[in-house]
Amino acid sequence: MKYVWVVFLCGLVLAEEDPSSSNDSEYVQEIVEECFKEAGVNEEELKKAFKSTDPLTAPQKCYLKCVMEKLGIMNSESEPQTEIIQDIINYNVKDEDKKISKDDIDATIARCSIDQGEDECEKAYLLKKCVDANYKIDF
Repeated sequence: MKYVWVVFLCGLVLAEEDPSSSNDSEYVQEIVEECFKEAGVNEEELKKAFKSTDPLTAPQKCYLKCVMEKLGIMNSESEPQTEIIQDIINYNVKDEDKKISKDDIDATIARCSIDQGEDECEKAYLLKKCVDANYKIDF
């Protein structure tokens, strides 16, 4: 899992925001600070976690959950929002014939058994892990 992935997600969501409604950097900083506080982690822990192949700790998973909820990737019931995930996956796909459909993403998420996490933070981690494994998001 990569720190860049979270930054990319923030950028993607910001691109859809009304520019007159908020300053992009302030919006991202607000999410980061709020999720840092909520999850009880610091930036250094997250950078290490996203650069490592080691499993994430519970606070790191909760940070991921917080960011994913605030960006609309998961709803408040920790259910994946496939339209947003589809947008993220297809963001850099130039060939229209290679774009991933919502049905394909729904099927992938179902195969990954996202709903079997022991808590909501684990569900967010499993969702991220599933998307990475199936769609090779790498920046």
